[in-house]
Amino acid sequence: MHRAMHQVMLDELSNYELLGRRHTHARHTHEVRMFEGEVELARDELREAQRQNEQLQQGSAGMEELLQRLARAEIDFHSRRLEAPPAEQTTRQAKATHDLWNRRGRETNPGVMEGGLTVEGRALTRVAWLYFRQASEVLRQRRAAAEASTRRASGLGSGGGPNLELLRLEYQSLVSAANMTRKLDEEAAVAEYSEIQTSAVLLEHAGADEGLRKVLSEARRHLAKAEEMQREAQARHTLAHSLPSAPSSRALRASSVAEPRLPGPLSLTLSPLRPGAIGLAHEAGKASYRVGLESAALSRVAEHGLAAFGRITPLHPVAAGEGAWAAAAPAEATLFAWAFPLAGARGTGLVPQSDEERFVVFGGFVYFDGLSRVCGVRAASPGVGLAFDGPNSLLDELSHGARVREVLLERGLCNPASLPSLRDCGVDEHWWLAPGQQIADEDGSAWPHGAFVCLYAEPSAHLDCFFACRPPS
Repeated sequence: MHRAMHQVMLDELSNYELLGRRHTHARHTHEVRMFEGEVELARDELREAQRQNEQLQQGSAGMEELLQRLARAEIDFHSRRLEAPPAEQTTRQAKATHDLWNRRGRETNPGVMEGGLTVEGRALTRVAWLYFRQASEVLRQRRAAAEASTRRASGLGSGGGPNLELLRLEYQSLVSAANMTRKLDEEAAVAEYSEIQTSAVLLEHAGADEGLRKVLSEARRHLAKAEEMQREAQARHTLAHSLPSAPSSRALRASSVAEPRLPGPLSLTLSPLRPGAIGLAHEAGKASYRVGLESAALSRVAEHGLAAFGRITPLHPVAAGEGAWAAAAPAEATLFAWAFPLAGARGTGLVPQSDEERFVVFGGFVYFDGLSRVCGVRAASPGVGLAFDGPNSLLDELSHGARVREVLLERGLCNPASLPSLRDCGVDEHWWLAPGQQIADEDGSAWPHGAFVCLYAEPSAHLDCFFACRPPS
């Protein structure tokens, strides 16, 4: 608004200056001076508005960081005061600890806000997510310890099964955490709800417990709502981009390949690096990560004009697969995601010379602890280590391959291919599917350890394929 006002005043000023040159009447000169003063006032207001906007953005980011840091400090402090870690607590102690964090989550949750979440509302929602996840994590560790103890006591037998009351509370808290995610990112929420409703232990015992069946039903209901929100967002996006436009970057990339073809075998080397070396940061519920381009390890990256952020897939349990990415996980890791290269990496001429540079140019796996804090990074690069079967044709190997392509593109689950072996064959976009992740009408059985899906631009979509991760040999 200030810019528009500024331009109008400049236009008026120009008109009056012309009149002033053509006419010597004192009234015109007076009006010119009045408008000069108004323009200066508008400029001052514009500068003040820009200053306040910058302060607001800096303040909102600082507030989110501060609230999350305080929540984690509270969780860490309480954990240190306990006589035993969650895995060694009695059932009564574990339930009391769960109730504490579940209550803190409910107290922090800002609820539904008219007109959408404010800056403060988003920050509180992320903190509430942390509390709900911690409430669930306490009971998960207790359940895992109880199951291990039962197996030791009964040889190789499975024992008497989990405490169904604690199992119900554990997954209710996971549903509450996913509800927080839905306010921030529908795509990430769909992944969390899907993880809950496909949980083997939940499905195994839901038939024997009404409370577990209700939790399962609630997860499915929220999943349907999150998917509906995704479809509505996609419909708005389609409508906004329905007007004719210049050739897309996808079409331009496709035209740069003489003859699209299937890529050869895929294998990646995973190299560990310290998250702090690149200033890697990820906020709970967000579909992106950031790095510090000012870090010494990324000085060459900054010179080549890459952005300081990249996309990251929703978090999934490390225990969900057995690929080399799982074998490379830190001991404290419970969740992981695939981080795509930094925005702009595909068009750069940067040839990576270090693991830090390989991560931001080729991508890699990021590992998280039970509170979704980054605890490890593995940079990916062409080489030996993480092996894949493929390429497997989407159309020939899957029952609903065409629908998989459609859903990935509809939901925006695609990122420009950056690995030379894929890019040089005409692969336009790719996406990481977590172990057994369901998509479209596929149940995920074709990629029990995860997979990369490779999509080509039209008219080469018949070449769409996927590489399924092999278990470690």
